[in-house]
Amino acid sequence: MRTYGALHTKFWTNPELRQLDDQTKLFLIYLLTSPHSNSLGCYYLPLGYAAVDMRKDPKTISKLLRNGLKTMVFVYDEDCEWIFLVNYLKFNYPLNPNQAKSVEKAFYEVPQNFKYYRELAETVLKYCRHLSEPFRNRLQTIVQQFRNIDQDQNQDHKYLSTPLREYSSSESSDDAPDPPKNSSCPHQKIIDLYHEVLPELPRVKVWNPHRQALLRARWKEDPERQSLDWWRQFFKLVRASPFLMGKKSDFRADLEWLVRPRNFPNVLEGRYTERPKSSFSIDDWVPPEMRGEK
Repeated sequence: MRTYGALHTKFWTNPELRQLDDQTKLFLIYLLTSPHSNSLGCYYLPLGYAAVDMRKDPKTISKLLRNGLKTMVFVYDEDCEWIFLVNYLKFNYPLNPNQAKSVEKAFYEVPQNFKYYRELAETVLKYCRHLSEPFRNRLQTIVQQFRNIDQDQNQDHKYLSTPLREYSSSESSDDAPDPPKNSSCPHQKIIDLYHEVLPELPRVKVWNPHRQALLRARWKEDPERQSLDWWRQFFKLVRASPFLMGKKSDFRADLEWLVRPRNFPNVLEGRYTERPKSSFSIDDWVPPEMRGEK
């Protein structure tokens, strides 16, 4: 745990940050100076920690988190509960080999399933001098591994440079035939179906390599899923869940959340779908003579 944290003076002159309300500004300052933070700018932060430190209720912290995410000052992986301050190393880079060792130690504590693992490795390479040669080589290997994943499917690679279009109701995905089995994952068609069946849920505006990999994995896991009709039925199952549709709380599922490996099976198994209350009565199985009937 750090004993102090630095706050760059540009924090107060940044045009986007100046438009924030005072509570959100305070939350961002907390993230930059948190007792749980480190020299990497990426650390484990369950929202309960923030609630205790700031003496606020969890709902308020969740709201502040959502407001803060809009600024792009940080990103947050809800599965791992790790936060990454994206420009932290730009302003707080190590000044000597000893400080660089602290960054290296902090990096190895980050779980490899962290959603922004690649971006973190690229940031360290970009802003950090004085890194040891083995550590620098390790970071370069990590980045190259992600690049190899991107290039694994030439058909999917086009989504890296092609901006996603907003789904138009005049375009019916029913007119598009299913791709042949074992073909490349049709990201755009599945996204179109998601927008069509679940217009109330957050729209997909960015479909980066990490999200592509998640959807591609779910597509490949089972031949039955290599059908647009299957995905239509899947999204209808999502629609049947008040929880996933945001009718029970402030949470609303999005496409990335739905295809994460931890969430996808639970959706398929109906764990988020309300079941009707049973009309079962004890009289249904108690013998008549035990109920006093003849």
